[in-house]
Amino acid sequence: MPYTTSRSDGASLYYRDYRPSHTAPFKPHASRETASKPTLVFTAAWPFSSQMYDHVALPLCESYGFRCILIDRRGFGKSEWSGSKPHEISYETFADDLAQVLETCGVGDFFVGIGASLGCGEFLMMLDRHPSLKSNCQGLVFLGPSLPIPMQTARKPTGPPRAFWDALLESLRDDRTARLDTSLEYVWGEKGGEYLSAAEKARYARIAHEADPWALERTIRIFLENDFTDHIREKGKTLDFPLLILHGNADAANPVESGPGLIRDNVPRCEIKTYEDAAHGIAATHKARCVDDIVQFLQQV
Repeated sequence: MPYTTSRSDGASLYYRDYRPSHTAPFKPHASRETASKPTLVFTAAWPFSSQMYDHVALPLCESYGFRCILIDRRGFGKSEWSGSKPHEISYETFADDLAQVLETCGVGDFFVGIGASLGCGEFLMMLDRHPSLKSNCQGLVFLGPSLPIPMQTARKPTGPPRAFWDALLESLRDDRTARLDTSLEYVWGEKGGEYLSAAEKARYARIAHEADPWALERTIRIFLENDFTDHIREKGKTLDFPLLILHGNADAANPVESGPGLIRDNVPRCEIKTYEDAAHGIAATHKARCVDDIVQFLQQV
C-alpha cells in the first residue's frame, strides 16, 4: 500500500496515487487525451480523510485524464497521528507532510492543489516553507476554505465565536460519535438533505468516525491557533498562478466576504465562484458542479 514515513516523527502517512486508465474509460470527455495535464493533489477538510473527494477525483481522473493524488492527513483515514519520535504536531507539520508526499510521488513541475476547508491553509504554508514546490505549482482550487481562520476574531467579526469551538471540543470528549453526526449537519447546511441521500450522509459519517480521537481534538486546536490574515496579506501578492475559490453563500463557518474576500483582495489572480444556498461542504453537496468548475479552471492553467 502507498505509505511514506514522516521525516519529522516517523508517522506512517497514507496516500492514493491514481493515473488514468488506458482501456475503455467510463464516460470519457473529448479533452481526455490532451497532453501536458497537471497532476491534481487533494487535501481534505476536517473531520474527513481523502475519501471525501472520491466523487470528485474519480471523474477528473477517468473521464478527464488527470493524475490524482489524494492524501490522508495524519490521524485521518489510514495515516497515523504520531510516530515513534517525540514531536509537537503543528500546521507546519501538516504542510511538511504534504510536501513529503509530493516528493515521494515524484510530482514534477506541473501540479495543481485542490484543498477544502483547513486543507487550503496547508497548501499556502507548504508553498511558503518549500519554495521549489511553489515554483512548480500551476494553480490552486479552494473548496469552502476556512481561511484566514474559521472563527470570529477582532479582525474577522463573522463566523462562529470561540465558544462554539470550545463547546465542540467539550462534546467530542463527552460523546464523540453523536457530536460528529450533529457537526456534519452543520457542514451540509439547512438544505443539505436536498443534495445528499441518507446513504451518502452515512458514508461521510463513517469517514469521520474513523479518525483518531487525538487527531480530531488537536487538529481543531491547531487551526484555531493559526490566523492566516497576515500571511495572506504579506504573501498573497507573490502568488503568480491562478487561484479559484468555490464557496457557498450560506457557509456559516466562513462567510464569503470575510474569508474568500480577504484572499481575493490580496491575491492578484484570484476568482470566487459563489454557490447559492450552499454551506461549507460543497465538495460533497455540489460535487458535480465542483467538477465542472475545476475542469474549466484547469483548461486555463
